[in-house]
Amino acid sequence: MTQRLAFIGLLLCGGCILQGGARAGASMAPHTATTASWGGQLSAAYEDKLHAGIELEGRATQGGGSTFGSGLQLGYFLGSDGSAVRLGAHADTGLAFGWSSAPAWYAGVTAEVPWRLASPSPLGERNRNFRFVGTAPWLVPFMRYRFYQVGNSAGPGGRLRQHDVSLGLALRLSYTTDLL
Repeated sequence: MTQRLAFIGLLLCGGCILQGGARAGASMAPHTATTASWGGQLSAAYEDKLHAGIELEGRATQGGGSTFGSGLQLGYFLGSDGSAVRLGAHADTGLAFGWSSAPAWYAGVTAEVPWRLASPSPLGERNRNFRFVGTAPWLVPFMRYRFYQVGNSAGPGGRLRQHDVSLGLALRLSYTTDLL
């Protein structure tokens, strides 16, 4: 029963995307040296001109350990699902959680340039009502800035602030439907 409801929900949700990617960059904190950072991210979103989504990320810094985070994305994209190339940006905010009990949050912005890898299927274009992973996959280069704050006290070792700048590459699957 639950699988049927999920399937019906996916059919009714036109303009949805699923995206997974990896990134690498630099992490800068006040009074410390710049270190390397890397991570991966999975996101699901509604996307037409408006981009509204949720994300789950894993992040590691050189000598600083790893954290995970979950958050929201809200932004705007130029072009349509039928375009060969799109351009967009979204603001990101959420809560980070790691191996300690210190409260943590992040905020930032991401710029993306999705490139269609292949043309849409002619059969899918003729019968859009039943097109599920309807358009071809997209390759998505992106650039991202994030501000992370861990802890809430101003004492020594109490609050850690980091700025991450990174470049990444993702694979995006999108589907549309005309049922709504």
